[in-house]
Amino acid sequence: MRRYATVRGYRLEIGPHWDDYGAPERGDICNGVGAEGQPPWLAALLNALPYLSPASIPHDIDYHAGGTSRDRRAADRRMRRNCYRIARAEIGGFWSRLFSSVRRVQWTFAAFEIEAAYVMLRAFGTSAFRYDDQPGNEETT
Repeated sequence: MRRYATVRGYRLEIGPHWDDYGAPERGDICNGVGAEGQPPWLAALLNALPYLSPASIPHDIDYHAGGTSRDRRAADRRMRRNCYRIARAEIGGFWSRLFSSVRRVQWTFAAFEIEAAYVMLRAFGTSAFRYDDQPGNEETT
């Protein structure tokens, strides 16, 4: 069952660990789009992309909570769906693309941006995800 929360004015899909953290903790966890060690110019560029930045907030929570490879894949897919959800809110849905050439161009660029970000995330996000067997991610009983 999918759950949603309002994040920066968008109704975004959230992961199972969203409620494990309060608002102040979420603020500390979220670092924006991209990895912490990336160059500042790249971080500024990625965070300026309109469909990625809000979607990165629930995604950062998912990566911080960690889990298995399956959990990571689910988190990455959730981020992709959230990016498309934001694009629909900003550009418009199917009918706006059907009748407006400007909207079709916007959607083409948005889809390219979202899919490229997803491929990069899948390729280079491994080191940021806290896998179950990683030190510091042990469950306390």
